Amino acid sequence: MGCDIHGYVEKQNADGAWERLEEALQFRNYQVFAALADVRNKGDSGFSPLNSLAGHRGLPEDCTVLEEIPDIEDMGYHSCSWATLEEIVSWEGWDQTLEQNVVLSREVYEKWDRQSGPPAGWCLDVAGHEVYLYEEYQIADFPHWNYVRVQFSWPLRQACQFFLNWCENIYKRHADKKLRLVFWFDN
Repeated sequence: MGCDIHGYVEKQNADGAWERLEEALQFRNYQVFAALADVRNKGDSGFSPLNSLAGHRGLPEDCTVLEEIPDIEDMGYHSCSWATLEEIVSWEGWDQTLEQNVVLSREVYEKWDRQSGPPAGWCLDVAGHEVYLYEEYQIADFPHWNYVRVQFSWPLRQACQFFLNWCENIYKRHADKKLRLVFWFDN
């Protein structure tokens, strides 16, 4: 079963109250989830566990989502949390190294140049009829392989670039305001 993040950006007005901005958050990137909120961060999502920025904070009592969905955690959502956009864009944890374990097709593997970064077209697992999956060290002994499990390292910042660009763009547009990202997850 997959996991998705939901949330939005809030800004603090002159009276100190929080207001919801139009910027909504909904996507799937387990590296972001692990680094941001300690979700899918147990080593079972194809990468080594990461340090997280805002895991287990809960929702702020004054956030606007509680006005809209007061029983959010009773509705099946989990790991509700928040972080200021300033915290997100300046967090040094984005410089962690990911140790990624993935499966590649033979075609992708044979074209992959390890020096150019992570391969395109990887997944966490494959199964089915006519699937011959081996560890990378085994493929020389099994010429009929069509999938291989490999490990590579790459910067967390690169894996999370879409999310970081999104946060940085909002932060730049509203740099004179106090901003926070309020978020929660489903399964």
